[in-house]
Amino acid sequence: MNEAVQAITERRILKTALLIVLFAITFEQSAAQYTRAYISGYSAGTAVSFLNPVTGTPDHRFAGLAEASLFDSVTGPHVSFYFLDIRLPYVFSMPRNDYHDDITSPGLDERVCYIVRCFYPDSAGAGQLTDINKEAAAVQFAIWHFQDGLQLNTISDPVIGERAEQIAELATANSHGYNVRQTVEFVMDEDPEFFSIRTTGDHGEPVAVDSIVLTYEDGILSEYNISTSLPTGLSQRIQVVYGNSGFIDAFSRKFVFPKASIFRSDSSQNPRLLLARPGTGARSFIFDWGTLPVELTSFTAEIIRGTVKLRWSTGSEVNNSHFDIQRRSLGSEWITAGRVSGMGNTSELTEYEYDDRNVPAGTYSYRLMQYDLNGNHTVYDLTEEVSVGAPSEYSLSQNYPNPFNPVTNINFSVKSEGIVSLNVYDTGGKKVAEILNGYRQAGNYRISFDAVRAGLASGVYFYRLEAGNFSRTLRMTLIK
Repeated sequence: MNEAVQAITERRILKTALLIVLFAITFEQSAAQYTRAYISGYSAGTAVSFLNPVTGTPDHRFAGLAEASLFDSVTGPHVSFYFLDIRLPYVFSMPRNDYHDDITSPGLDERVCYIVRCFYPDSAGAGQLTDINKEAAAVQFAIWHFQDGLQLNTISDPVIGERAEQIAELATANSHGYNVRQTVEFVMDEDPEFFSIRTTGDHGEPVAVDSIVLTYEDGILSEYNISTSLPTGLSQRIQVVYGNSGFIDAFSRKFVFPKASIFRSDSSQNPRLLLARPGTGARSFIFDWGTLPVELTSFTAEIIRGTVKLRWSTGSEVNNSHFDIQRRSLGSEWITAGRVSGMGNTSELTEYEYDDRNVPAGTYSYRLMQYDLNGNHTVYDLTEEVSVGAPSEYSLSQNYPNPFNPVTNINFSVKSEGIVSLNVYDTGGKKVAEILNGYRQAGNYRISFDAVRAGLASGVYFYRLEAGNFSRTLRMTLIK
């Protein structure tokens, strides 16, 4: 740890501890703002036998999607849930009304978040089964696989087991950076005394929300009752008067609960639920005005064969949602390379790492965009530039995901500059798609291939890379 960072950390240890206590108090006082979920019963799924990893014994139960409504069992927004935890007390039954949104659970596994956001019911995942009951059961088992260690090869139904394994493979290959979407953001103004609020839907699209109530006990706000409007989803500008620090609270009964939000029962013995179809409800978002939420103690980079391995650590965290890892080459704009979830609130040393793979040869700057749970961010720059050299050999990697529908990624390395071609062939050797044919500098590359745009039907295909004296052919499978 360098002296400057150490000095900052020491000066703020006491303040950080106080902030964590304040957040705990705030969460406790927010209990009356919880949104209730009325669970009516299952809507899709089937009863299946499997080996329960919690009990270590064979189990037979219904696995699938539960239907529910928020606020009111009759008129409230209609939503759906999967079970996050596999434990299920013997007395558990539906319908029930003892569930509410959970603000105390730790962050989700990226793979679980990916599954809920990218598969049935709100999205049609790659290779979705025509039998929706078996699809819902497979999604549920894939969640339990990552959450509680369920072995998918113990599932009695071979169709469900095979589909659950496919979903798990897709999640492992594609989930990096997935998190619960933040649907309310405090947006800082160019004038440091002003801010606005932006509201979005589950897919990040702007939405209009009225009746937003602001609270600020450490100063005065120019307005306390605001609304956001389309097309931007932004509210009017709000001025902070006579306030250098403190918590600004934004509350509405119409904020969006995004997919992968966690709901829990009044009883700790009951499993938590994972929102699979979003809805609106009462939510409270807290902005820590004037306080740095994360104490960064180190930030380093190491280059390993075209991969930039980034490592950083924090001495403490308050309200920390996630880090966006951003990269840019000289003279270009910043791009987001990936995302890593934060720890929320902690006073302990926490270490992070992220592999930025297949980076083209060149010189780059890196930075971390740290976001708190309300969407506010702080920037941390890597102090030194990173130089990535040209690869020492040509290579072509297996596409991922594979099988795929309809988009897959192909990585390859070019040792020397020149003409590079990447084409797709059917099993008869006929070229059916041209992905790339042109001049390329030496470096590592990643290309996305869209089978729908290429007009391909389900089946087995081969893709071939030719560059200089190098050529290689690999197989890929399209499933619709």
